[in-house]
Amino acid sequence: MFIYKHDYAYIFSTKTEIKYAGIFLAMTGLLISALSILKYGVSDFTGLAAFVNTKSNNIEPVLNTGGMNSIVRHPIYTGIILALVGLFFVIPTQMTVAGVLISFIYLEIGIGLEERKLENEFGDSYRQYKLKVKKVIPFLY
Repeated sequence: MFIYKHDYAYIFSTKTEIKYAGIFLAMTGLLISALSILKYGVSDFTGLAAFVNTKSNNIEPVLNTGGMNSIVRHPIYTGIILALVGLFFVIPTQMTVAGVLISFIYLEIGIGLEERKLENEFGDSYRQYKLKVKKVIPFLY
């Protein structure tokens, strides 16, 4: 809402092709995130499983390395990053850059905390998995 109530100078021309590319990236990112959340289970992802289903508390956790997790270790974050980059292409203003950069910093901190938790939970098997699969960007990072 704040973005639309103020006039901001665009960093570059917002041609139709660039906007469509941004929309495509954002929608792809949201789809990846949604599919990943569904794969993990909405109740497990939100933490509600501990309150709703007492059976899942007795199940030994399993390291998920299949599907999208065979391409990146954190597909939800990959989707969020794609959506943020897409947002930047749709609304390329200084305010969008600031929001995206703050979000990237927040995501990096969250990924670090999650990595530490997963290493504590799964030990050597997670450390081996980290050597084979990149964090959020296939083949790069």
